[in-house]
Amino acid sequence: MDASAAQHDRFTRLMERLLPLATLAYLIVFAWRFADERLYADSGYYLARVINEGGFRIEHGRWVLAFSQLLPLAGAKLGLGMKALILVHSLNNVVWLAAAC
Repeated sequence: MDASAAQHDRFTRLMERLLPLATLAYLIVFAWRFADERLYADSGYYLARVINEGGFRIEHGRWVLAFSQLLPLAGAKLGLGMKALILVHSLNNVVWLAAAC
């Protein structure tokens, strides 16, 4: 293998490692920056139910909804303020995406 091919191979391996991390970092920044704007109708409804009821809100047998409520529920149990709960709620999807990878 010549030097140019070896250098290209090292660059490719580096990009294969960095691209997922860069994507995750971008999603975290996006979720953090636009947390208030991302609090649309259904999302706000479930967040309010989790905070007010102190438990998961599962409807129509869609147990996967618990994943979207886990971190906000933990934050509510810890007594976090509303601004922090909105941020945690926004970051929740990014955390589950990272956990799934």
